[in-house]
Amino acid sequence: MGKRTVLIGVVVACMLIGLWLSLRVSDTPVPAQYPDLIRDFSLTDAAGKSVRLSDYRGQVALLYFGYTHCPDVCIAALSKIARALNHLPATQQAEVHPFFISLDPERDTPEKLAAYARGFHPRIISLTGSTEQVNQVAATFFIAHHKVPGENAAAYDLDHSSVTYLISRAGGVHRLVHQSDSAEQLATYIQQALQH
Repeated sequence: MGKRTVLIGVVVACMLIGLWLSLRVSDTPVPAQYPDLIRDFSLTDAAGKSVRLSDYRGQVALLYFGYTHCPDVCIAALSKIARALNHLPATQQAEVHPFFISLDPERDTPEKLAAYARGFHPRIISLTGSTEQVNQVAATFFIAHHKVPGENAAAYDLDHSSVTYLISRAGGVHRLVHQSDSAEQLATYIQQALQH
């Protein structure tokens, strides 16, 4: 079996897992294996500083993967995160760290990514890295993504899973947040995570 065949098989498996995650009913409890899913990672913020997920242990984090050229689902997800944060009092907002991780490091420079994230909410931290680093982190969280060719090499889109990970104070997955969940529901989920 050639390397290309194996790679295609891995990509298809990740896509199917990502699709399964994005279609799960939001009020279903997180499966037992998910609290242990989290692996620490290091990516780069807009200032070029290395950011590790473990830096935020003891607080609550949100992880969303997307890209700045995304025409719809990223806008909806980041807008929901922003509205949910605005539902929280300032003291709770200070304990929540939402991360927007670019799946498109070829086009999403740190500066562009930061400006895009700030357009939704000033607390959203944008992260990027090399293509290899980003792909590794995405695979850890079962985020499937692949390029959809456009009119030219620079005009491609990315099909990707759209799910937000709500990370507990202990560093495990508290809940998977889906497109069908409202901003109000997300705010409630965050408050529940803050109480543990």
